[in-house]
Amino acid sequence: MTVAEMREWLRNWVANATGQSPDSINESAPVVELGLSSRDAVAMASDIEDLTGVTLTATVVFRNPTIEALATVIIEGEPETVVDADEDWSREPGVEDIAIVGIATRFPGDMNSADEMWAALMEGRDASSDLPEGRWSEFLGEPRIAERVARAHTRGGYLSDIKGFDSEFFALSKMEADNIDPQQRMALELTWEALEQARIPASSLRGTDVGVYVGSSNNDYMFLAVADPTTAHPYAITGTASSIIANRVSYFYDFRGPSESIDTACSSSLVAAHQGVRALRSGEIDMAIVGGVNAMVTPIVTIGFDEVGGVLAPDGRCKSFSSDANGYARSEGGGMLVLKRVSDARRDGDEIIAVIAGSAVNHDGRSNGMLAPNPDAQAAVLRKAYKDAGINPRDVDYIEAHGTGTILGDPIEADALGRVVGLGRADDKPALLGAVKSNLGHLESAAGVASLAKTALSLQRDKLPPSINYAGPNPYIDFDKEHLKVNDTVSDWPRYSGRAVAGVSGFGFGGANAHLVLREVLASDLVEPEPETPAVEDKPAADADAVYVGGVRMDEYGEFIEDDDDSAGDGVPTYGEDSYELPGLTDEAKRLIEVSREELESGEQPNPVVPLFISGFLTSRKRTAAAELADWIDSEAGRASSLESIGRSLSRRNHGRSRAVVLAHDHDEAIKGLRALADGKPSPLVLAADGPVTSGPVWVFAGFGAQHRKMGKSLYLRNDVFAEWINKVDALIQDERGYSVVELILDDSIDYTNETCEYPIEVVQTVIFALQIALGELLRHHGATPGAVIGQSLGEAAAAYFSGGLSLADATRTICSRAHLMGEGEAMLFGEYIRLMALVEYSAEEIKTVFSDFPGLEVCVYAAPTQTVIGGPPEQIDAIVERAEAEGKFARKLQTKGASHTQQMDPLLGELAAELQGIEALPLKTGYYSTVHEGTFIRAGADPIHDVDYWKKGLRHSVYFTHGIRNAVDNGHTTFLELAPNPVALMQVGLTTAAAGLHDAQLIGTLARKQDEVDSMTVAMATLFVHGHDLDPRTLFPRTARGLAGALDYADIPQTRFKRKQHWLDARFTGDSSVLMPGTHVATPDGRHVFEFAPDGETDLAALVKAAAAQVLPDATLTASEQRAVPAAGSRLVTTVTRHPGGASVQVHARIDESFTLVYDAIVTRGGAQTVLPTAVGAGTVAESAAAPAAEEPETGSDVAAFEADNLTAGANLGSSFAKWSPDSGETVADRLGTIVGSAMGYEPEDLPWEVPLIELGLDSLMAVRIKNRVEYDFDLPPIQLTAVRDANLYAVEKLIQYAIEHRDEVGELAEAQKGQTAEEIAAAQAELMGGATTVAELEAKLAEAANTATVAGNTDSTAESLAEVGIEIPPPPTDVAGIPAPPTDPSGPAQGPSNATAAAAAAKVLTQEAVTEALGADVPPRDAAERVTFATWAIVTGKSPGGIFNELPALDEAAATKMAERLSERAEGIITVEQVSTAKTIEELATHVRNQLEDGVVDGFVRTLRPPVEGSNAVPLFVFHPAGGSTVVYEPLLKRLPADIPVYGIERVEGSIEERAAEYVPKLLELHKGPFVLAGWSLGGALAYACAIGLKQSGADVQFVGLIDCVRPGVPIDKTQAGMRARWDRYARFAERTFNVEIPEIPYEELEKLDDEGQVRYVLDLVAQSGVQIPGGIIEHQRTSYLDNRALDTIDIQPYDGHVTLYMADRYHDDAIVFEPAYATRQPDGGWGEAVADLEVVHIGGEHIQAIDEPIIAKVGAHMSEAINRIESRQQDLPKKEAQ
Repeated sequence: MTVAEMREWLRNWVANATGQSPDSINESAPVVELGLSSRDAVAMASDIEDLTGVTLTATVVFRNPTIEALATVIIEGEPETVVDADEDWSREPGVEDIAIVGIATRFPGDMNSADEMWAALMEGRDASSDLPEGRWSEFLGEPRIAERVARAHTRGGYLSDIKGFDSEFFALSKMEADNIDPQQRMALELTWEALEQARIPASSLRGTDVGVYVGSSNNDYMFLAVADPTTAHPYAITGTASSIIANRVSYFYDFRGPSESIDTACSSSLVAAHQGVRALRSGEIDMAIVGGVNAMVTPIVTIGFDEVGGVLAPDGRCKSFSSDANGYARSEGGGMLVLKRVSDARRDGDEIIAVIAGSAVNHDGRSNGMLAPNPDAQAAVLRKAYKDAGINPRDVDYIEAHGTGTILGDPIEADALGRVVGLGRADDKPALLGAVKSNLGHLESAAGVASLAKTALSLQRDKLPPSINYAGPNPYIDFDKEHLKVNDTVSDWPRYSGRAVAGVSGFGFGGANAHLVLREVLASDLVEPEPETPAVEDKPAADADAVYVGGVRMDEYGEFIEDDDDSAGDGVPTYGEDSYELPGLTDEAKRLIEVSREELESGEQPNPVVPLFISGFLTSRKRTAAAELADWIDSEAGRASSLESIGRSLSRRNHGRSRAVVLAHDHDEAIKGLRALADGKPSPLVLAADGPVTSGPVWVFAGFGAQHRKMGKSLYLRNDVFAEWINKVDALIQDERGYSVVELILDDSIDYTNETCEYPIEVVQTVIFALQIALGELLRHHGATPGAVIGQSLGEAAAAYFSGGLSLADATRTICSRAHLMGEGEAMLFGEYIRLMALVEYSAEEIKTVFSDFPGLEVCVYAAPTQTVIGGPPEQIDAIVERAEAEGKFARKLQTKGASHTQQMDPLLGELAAELQGIEALPLKTGYYSTVHEGTFIRAGADPIHDVDYWKKGLRHSVYFTHGIRNAVDNGHTTFLELAPNPVALMQVGLTTAAAGLHDAQLIGTLARKQDEVDSMTVAMATLFVHGHDLDPRTLFPRTARGLAGALDYADIPQTRFKRKQHWLDARFTGDSSVLMPGTHVATPDGRHVFEFAPDGETDLAALVKAAAAQVLPDATLTASEQRAVPAAGSRLVTTVTRHPGGASVQVHARIDESFTLVYDAIVTRGGAQTVLPTAVGAGTVAESAAAPAAEEPETGSDVAAFEADNLTAGANLGSSFAKWSPDSGETVADRLGTIVGSAMGYEPEDLPWEVPLIELGLDSLMAVRIKNRVEYDFDLPPIQLTAVRDANLYAVEKLIQYAIEHRDEVGELAEAQKGQTAEEIAAAQAELMGGATTVAELEAKLAEAANTATVAGNTDSTAESLAEVGIEIPPPPTDVAGIPAPPTDPSGPAQGPSNATAAAAAAKVLTQEAVTEALGADVPPRDAAERVTFATWAIVTGKSPGGIFNELPALDEAAATKMAERLSERAEGIITVEQVSTAKTIEELATHVRNQLEDGVVDGFVRTLRPPVEGSNAVPLFVFHPAGGSTVVYEPLLKRLPADIPVYGIERVEGSIEERAAEYVPKLLELHKGPFVLAGWSLGGALAYACAIGLKQSGADVQFVGLIDCVRPGVPIDKTQAGMRARWDRYARFAERTFNVEIPEIPYEELEKLDDEGQVRYVLDLVAQSGVQIPGGIIEHQRTSYLDNRALDTIDIQPYDGHVTLYMADRYHDDAIVFEPAYATRQPDGGWGEAVADLEVVHIGGEHIQAIDEPIIAKVGAHMSEAINRIESRQQDLPKKEAQ
């Protein structure tokens, strides 16, 4: 045939195959554009072979896509490929290879680790399975989908637990975890597992440049998240976004490198690996996490691929390159690899699994169809990858192919491989071919990482697993021609080039191709390459005779020789400090080292302790890990592993916040310690802490007194790092002083006394200095860093070095000068010049008094709050020691002849200054507590301080050691580490921390006399670690070998086990709206309306009826109803609404398939008219009627009238004196509102900044309720429960209240609508009504719009309609006689457009208890009166809120600062200067000055003067006690209701039980007043008043009045059992979820039950904080104290009292109290006090518990109390008269 004839034949064939006319076929167009499919291409190739005898591969059509090109190839043949034997495959020098150091897998067939995957591959396991039971059940309720799934080929690769996830481990709430795509969850878990397998602690990577590249192309979970409107949640926005897969990994692990989710379909994870390789090579990152994930959550893609035809294999198996290939099987799973540059992996001691030598990606371009592969592009990406690797493709041993097992894809891939990898090969060296898809199925976006994992493991383990499901060669592939062979059995690596080399391919169905080249690890990868020696240039002959004079080159004639460049030639001598040659070890030192080592080796070998590092995010996790490890160590495998290898493995695990170290010498000790840790029991083998401390450790460098014989010797001989630094200091000291500290350390005869040393005072200082330097550097070698440093006397030199203040050379020079001057000076002392030193138990203040009798004494060291080191003449030292001992105080003379830090040092100061000339003081790099500068803290970066004058002052003047420690404690430090040969300063540190109130400080020593020095350092570092301080445990276990032998360094300890729980959306897909009540709606021709609802669980049938009726009759009211039957599980509910005059009849039927059962009958009416309900015998049959009267409105009397008619109120004449707000009074809304808010929040009304949100002013839940109650009472508004507006300020509240006053009807309707509803129903309704308007601006916009609309309408009665027009709806009031909640205003769900509550409702939004919720995440508000005055004044003067008390304040101009100072001075009644205002950085700092003025005489300890005594008055004072979680400022309303001359003192909170607090209060009360006593308290304050009354009486005091303001005990016993405790915490968790809008993790009751109340509340509040919400510290503290105070009240043991007690009892507790403790819902008539109180008077005051302390109810309390106090005073005044008679 000719080419023309072939073209005609092809044109006819294509026309016939596609149903077109031959004349319309364009021979120049790609045949795919003519309608030819890939299957057609295969058939056409077969027909061409029958016609011409020419055998064509199926790929020919795709390489020659047009008819004219194809015809030419068929007739003339393809051009022969020319093999270029000389082709250069080398790459540019300096290209880094990439190491794979960690692998994690999650594949079908339970291949959940690299080991499990390898075992499955080697046994040839097929992981395919049928569709798991329950998979896709969310969609199968839709019949159309269920039908298509039933027809589809659904067999494939499924994970056994796709729903499980350890949300607690990853600090995610259940709600968020439910909404997170399983692909994101897999990525989180696999990253953890990959790092753990790589032995890289995840915690060590925080904040580093780690890149994350994750392939993903499937978004099924998003479809599930939006499939059911009832489960849609905002968390799904991030939870299902593909971009977040990589981002969530970076976020959780705190990786700071690139974070990219990559979607190139089936090549996604290979492209992700390519991106990681590129970023590592470019230096952009130092580590890459690469991989891919895939999850088949919905059936949509499977159905789609199956219905295309020919894509999915009917048997659900991939048969790669096999003769029976007929499609692939979809699969799910994921994998992650950890990549590093080979050089970095070698440096870090990582085990390299395999090496990536090169990679490449490209695209098919405009191939034969969008989804059709392009063999030329595939060949091109192969060539590109091998060129990048520098490897000839002929040397490749094995190709891990894409290998989908499709009829056309495999031949095309084989063709490309043959043209690159197979080209030029010998026939006996075929490239082996395989595909992991034959085992796992096609993992799509995770397919590439599965191939990489298989290939890397094959290289590591030196075997090639078989490619399974292979029935013989694909007939469309000429394997011999292509030099390819399917590896269908376990094989050895051919190593054609002497090393194992493999390629991995991946092709995306959109045309994105990728290929990676892997090779085995070579010996050269594990050895540091020799540095290249630069070529040496020959020097010109003219320079040959050059000489150097003073470092300058001169020729033979004395002329300078100048170079063309600035660099000096090699060999030029220089004389700078860096090049100055210091002395080495002395011969004697070398001899002593040799002798000491021989002694060490000949004696009993030390058995150093091995630290086993255990940690977890939570304490429970840590204990579980300890238990599992103990079991493993006690197993055969554990016993066979060395303890060191176990410790090394543990050191490379993640280090969580709850930490422990088990210190063991052998396996048995390890097991014992681990079991104690697991059981939560103390053990000397265990160091543990449940959380990190907040500030870094203070390194303490002690002074004289730590010396002892052999100090540092053992550590010098056994630790190379320590010895190296001792030698460095030794060289410097030799250079300065001429003697060797190494000799002193190693010579056992040296005991640092006059008998063994010439100048002991000198060598002690230099040796201790050397030890301190070496200890610090040893700690730094292991990753420890100081948070700050402090030096004591001689320790200042080492402290200066570690702070960065001096170089090592200058620090050594400093200590040498100081030491030798002191040593030589002391040696010359005799007779009267001798001065002694002593440590005496006197404080700094006491010593001043004592010194008046001893004029010759001086303070050397302020060592501790009650310990001072003094110096002076011997006789005076002896006298003061004798005096101290006589007073029962500790006193001890020190063994010295001189007294440093006294006037005795004066003669040395000049010489010291001269010797130190030239030292360079440097800026500090670490915070420094200077004991020279009175303990002051100098920040890092501050100006240098360590100049000559500093050292003169340090030698001469007192050491302020305790002051420095106290400042460190005040700055938040709790850990103190002493670097010394023996701990001498820790006792003084401990005394200081205890005096500062820090009773659990971490006091850590390093070395100690007679203790193993290596073990001591290990224990010190372990202690640092458990408290969360910097330490790299890996450095404690250096690698001993590399390569295969290096694997023995590590024990195969148990991996982290995730505690997975099911996290899945409870969604149901439907093609209609049947999942939303009332369901899918159909209107029938006869006027009826039918709704079909698919319920999820039990349904409220009354609510369903209301919802359906509201769709037809918006004003319908459920008038009568009767339930006929209970709907069967799984049934659908069909509601039929039949209209009739005045309303409608409604019937609900349960439908199962075609069967209907009547379950509910009802009648709805318009306006609630009375009607009757038919009793059904059958549907539509009426047997009899029963009258159903309409609900009657309950009568509501006037609360005001009832209050004012009350006898107590009338007796106090409060009806006239206490007036509600009235517009006729002339008082504005603003005036009354300012009074209300100011009194509740502790502000004076004139101090309130109206523009600042109340939350910023410090609004808490108690304040919010008090304000709400007062506003409702004063402005006569009904109580409305609504959520808070987060940024409401007083201006907004004023406007909203004003609006509410003008529209009282709407407010009343809203209040009525809420009656009978639960808190959850109200919250749900309000969430719908708010419609997104959560700020004042949005609400004001609504108000303005509503007002304008109403004005235009000109009808004040149409306010509701006007509001509705702008999206503000008022819900109808319920009149349901059955008490069923009212229907939502929009039963179809939340409105899509803007909607809001009425303005009247909005007015109440800012006044509710829920306002505290909106404080979360805000800045810290003012906490006391001083801060409130300061905060408010700033806002008023500047017109801007300062935001929070710790926020940095902007600079003020002079005028503003002056105005601020004047106003603050006025408010504080004291002088606040302009300078104080200008220099204050924060409100908290400025408030300190204000507080000093405000509290001058106002607060003394826990006593607050609420009202001082009137001068000349003898009025009996009133003592009031703080309520739960609050202060006595709460009694301000009571003060206003008491006689003006009565002094009032508030007793504030101290810690402890009620009995313990009373024991602390009573002595103070007796000190303040002799009697008679009048005590009162609200809530807990009442119980405190009662307990103090008992204590005062027992002390003989006269107690005449005890007032309990609604301190009412629970009416039924509180459940104190274990179950009761758990129930109480469950209730608290619900409160926290509602208040803080967080998901509380499952409460670990076992942990809580081991803690006291303080520990319990702190534990739970920590859980709340860990949920991710930023809760201000003020709110956390309020919650803590409230809980503890209420628990104290719950558990009080009431003792009998024989005096008179008045109980002012409200009607009930507030709702929150009852929610927390249901026992408070019941009240006994006597409030629970009758049994204990002999003379109890109960005064009923009405209202709720919280209302009792505010107007108007507090007026009743004040009236009664005033009368009682008047009687007491009258009796007091009568006493003198009687006595006179």
